[in-house]
Amino acid sequence: MNLTKAQKLLAAGRFADAETALQTGETSRFDPRRSIVLARIHAEAGEMDRALEELAVALQQAPGHAPTHLYRGIFSCDIGNADQARICFEKVLELQPQNDLAWSYLALALCMGGADAAGLKIFRERGFNDNRWFLVRLAEWMETEWLENSRFFAPQAIEKPFEETGDIGGRTGRERRAMKHFRAKRYREMLDELEPLALGPRLDEETAFACALACEMIGDNTRALAHINRLPEGVDLPDALLAARGRNQMRLGLWEEAAEDLGRVLIIGPEDYGTNYCLGVLCLSHRERRRARRLLFRAFSDYIVDTYEYQFWQMTQALLAGDKSLPD
Repeated sequence: MNLTKAQKLLAAGRFADAETALQTGETSRFDPRRSIVLARIHAEAGEMDRALEELAVALQQAPGHAPTHLYRGIFSCDIGNADQARICFEKVLELQPQNDLAWSYLALALCMGGADAAGLKIFRERGFNDNRWFLVRLAEWMETEWLENSRFFAPQAIEKPFEETGDIGGRTGRERRAMKHFRAKRYREMLDELEPLALGPRLDEETAFACALACEMIGDNTRALAHINRLPEGVDLPDALLAARGRNQMRLGLWEEAAEDLGRVLIIGPEDYGTNYCLGVLCLSHRERRRARRLLFRAFSDYIVDTYEYQFWQMTQALLAGDKSLPD
């Protein structure tokens, strides 16, 4: 049995070869690791029933093997069986009470099953595990809830009127205070400082982008687009503004416009402006789950800093705001 080779073949998408690799070498002694890898092969090939059956058989021989319970719970989440997933994660925690990944998955399973208060209590107390596939599944569930039930990311309107202003005071002071608010993620205060500048007679791309970003992070996607659209027509927008327009169009259900803008963003550095994440959501909207996962994984791996700073922050804010009866 060659676990390392099988896992490399699995990562390359060569499922049949990966399964063959597991058959080579010593096979007389049961090894639950083999069952886990084989289950992963089945799952990646879209054969979830086989994956779960493989893990169920393995647990008959090794009922105390925590990783097998963990994977069975993860795959149960993948098929929407939140109750079975919860049972599996609770078993992991009986065996390994300090398993932080199992705690995060248990919280997710509870939320998926409608026990939001219990799930959010775990997230509030223990935070969010940084395992990339957990983050992908959390994002996938939240975005699906948004697409199907308008939860978490439904656009909100800022009550403050959107109108041009007269006296704006010192520009330098406003920009300095706005930067402090930005670093502290105080986006409403940031907008209060910068919007008078954006609504004045001299609008520049940097101010328009900063106001649009603040509006987006607050959840007022219509207002964010309004700031971008105040720029002169016919101007080629830089990638940051192009992506911002695409992100806000996506939240407003302007799918074709969002896809066009996001598709024009050139990613050449460490930042992707949320493009991979949003393209993943667009794929989810078309029920292209496998492609969506690849894009979301890229967002949480190759562009993790950018994604953590913005999309993940929005995710956690939206999720933890779901039950205001829970203590901060």
